[in-house]
Amino acid sequence: MYIPIVFFSASNNTKYIAQLVAQGVEFEGLTPVHVPIEELANYSDIVEQAPLIAVGAPIHGGFAEPIYRWLRAYDFTGKQVYLFSTAAFLFFGSSVEAARIVTKNGGNVAGILEVRFQAPGDGIYLLNRMRERYPLPTEALKRAFELGRTMAVAASSAVSTEHKQIYFSHRKRLAALSSLWVVKLIKRAALFIAKRCLFRFDPKKCTACGACEKTCPSGAVHAKSKQSSAKIPISLGLCIVCLRCFKACPTAALYLIGKERSAYYQGPWQLHGYLDPAEAKTRFGRSKRDGAFCFTRQHCRMSHSSVPQRHHTKDEMPKA
Repeated sequence: MYIPIVFFSASNNTKYIAQLVAQGVEFEGLTPVHVPIEELANYSDIVEQAPLIAVGAPIHGGFAEPIYRWLRAYDFTGKQVYLFSTAAFLFFGSSVEAARIVTKNGGNVAGILEVRFQAPGDGIYLLNRMRERYPLPTEALKRAFELGRTMAVAASSAVSTEHKQIYFSHRKRLAALSSLWVVKLIKRAALFIAKRCLFRFDPKKCTACGACEKTCPSGAVHAKSKQSSAKIPISLGLCIVCLRCFKACPTAALYLIGKERSAYYQGPWQLHGYLDPAEAKTRFGRSKRDGAFCFTRQHCRMSHSSVPQRHHTKDEMPKA
């Protein structure tokens, strides 16, 4: 059985978690399928036929836009969905919003995982002081592997989806979504300033290799021919500020003003505590699988009777 793992990754953190989740799926004898959101059209049949899928994204004031657009447009009827996300510090209720969208489109959110990558700070530059202070926590990597195992066991046991639904309390859901909308308003202003004031382009360094255009997930970069103008070859209206084009440029023709000599963060392999995904089975495979999967900052519960429940006060219990 195939288990699709649909994800978008700007700095390779979310891709890394997707790889660990895949190792957990393989450990239980099923076949994971990595589906970068940019290549979704190549895997549409597998995603459509799978009764259970994982969806992952970095938090850019909510799930990153490529995944967010797909969540809103896709019909999840009859599917169990496991959400995972990565962020430097805060998640702003993003999982609550994503779960609401999936549920509205007919799916059941059966598991949620949030993983922090604090060492890169903003996810753009490699900060040595942050790398020393915030190594990758082994427990977080183990949870990603366990999420894959949980998915595989759920798929193999053919558990009814109506018994594998995560519920958020109404109070927590309202608080999470309210904070997220405030963050999104701030995000719009911040991105407007960043794109118009910080982006720079040096035409003398550009070789028209097209690396920036190939890596752009939103089709915002146009660099098919060498340019003589200093006008940046990016459609700012389409740009989601993932900065993959900046990192992909081999000659640093694209750069952020004031940061010309700073080293970009490339991926979790640069961090202390990094575990090669191929070693996850050996490292975590002997541990007992935890059936509960709701690793968020919000109170939530699962309706599956065999799953250990987190205690709720009276006003936090979800309504039937």
